Amino acid sequence: MKHILNKGNSTLLSGFQKTSGTQILMKHNIVLIEDHPVVASGLRNHIRPSRDSFLLAAVYEHPDQFMTASFDIPIHLVLLDLYIHETVFTQTIKNIKAKLPDTIVVIYTSEERPAVWQRAIDAGAAAVCPKSMPITELKKQIEELINNRFKTHESIITVRERSDLPSPEELEVIIYLQSGKNQEEIGHLMKRSQSSIEKIVAKLKTKHEAENIIQLLMLASRKGWI
Repeated sequence: MKHILNKGNSTLLSGFQKTSGTQILMKHNIVLIEDHPVVASGLRNHIRPSRDSFLLAAVYEHPDQFMTASFDIPIHLVLLDLYIHETVFTQTIKNIKAKLPDTIVVIYTSEERPAVWQRAIDAGAAAVCPKSMPITELKKQIEELINNRFKTHESIITVRERSDLPSPEELEVIIYLQSGKNQEEIGHLMKRSQSSIEKIVAKLKTKHEAENIIQLLMLASRKGWI
């Protein structure tokens, strides 16, 4: 796999994970553009906010949806399903880079001809990952690209001890709630019982004086957790 990395400074990040009493490790946001529901679902299920250094911020079926979207959070990486027609996929890469110049574009494709990969790189993609690659390896490649592009020391801020910060597990529950999942579905995704998820949600509502999940999500948004 060939990498071409762009230079630049990191921007503010929207997600974080508490790493100690005095540090918060900020998470990076990635967007998936993929029209195959099985592939999209597989990636959703394998990207876990509690253990990965990045969050799946949005999923689009077509590049046009991404191009017309507006973002109030920084997008650090776009994982793009490669459209075989050369004019379409090369122009799509250029359009994404024009919209978000500092964003990394990674092509995720079942097309394995080196010449096609090279055209993607020439158009501005940082890397090409075949869909035959295991998802665990894909995640490693994404993390490597992000860490090289947005240096780790730029993604860590030092703060005073704050007891109101959610734990990684609590943050994962909040993110799933924000995506519209119910507590039974969250339990399945996190391999926890529904009652365990209900206890986590109840604890969060009590801790943050939220009367319901909507208030909890509004608070999480104001604090920049989601």
